[in-house]
Amino acid sequence: GKPDDLLEDYTKDCLAYLMTCVGHRFGEERSFESLPDGVVLGKDGLNIHFDAKAYDDGFDVTLDDIRRFAAYVDDFNLRYKDLIGPVYSFVVVSGHWKQKRAGLENKSNQLYRFSRTRLSFITAKELGETVNLFRKRPALRGRVDWKNVFSLLMVTPRDVQGEIDRVEKDGLSRRHHGD
Repeated sequence: GKPDDLLEDYTKDCLAYLMTCVGHRFGEERSFESLPDGVVLGKDGLNIHFDAKAYDDGFDVTLDDIRRFAAYVDDFNLRYKDLIGPVYSFVVVSGHWKQKRAGLENKSNQLYRFSRTRLSFITAKELGETVNLFRKRPALRGRVDWKNVFSLLMVTPRDVQGEIDRVEKDGLSRRHHGD
């Protein structure tokens, strides 16, 4: 398959797996509409839009990208906010970015000003590593506070491990749910 399609599919599957919910990729049949690559409809209104960027030399997040992301969010919220809640975070997945952290933070602030939505970045490699954290204990996925995770600018496996450690420290999951 084409790298763009594969990254979009894997991103949808990984995010849906992590959040134990439904993910939907809009795909090529909707490519001429103003839509993100996909959406993950999480529990308790944790709705995530995602765009997967398969660029060899890194993705350069521009103001036009932020405006486009804001338009996706605004359209979704107009149609579905009353039914399933607003978009909480817009997640961009790529191999790497051309901007440094300060530049990405600036873009995140722009999206928040435009649409009151968080912007999070995760590399494709780190998304895979995050999925791997749950390989032996998949039931923990439903106990992670994903709002904590997807409120971060840069999402890393270390952040998710911190959430897992918090859950395990509580000591409730093993005793009551057989994880």
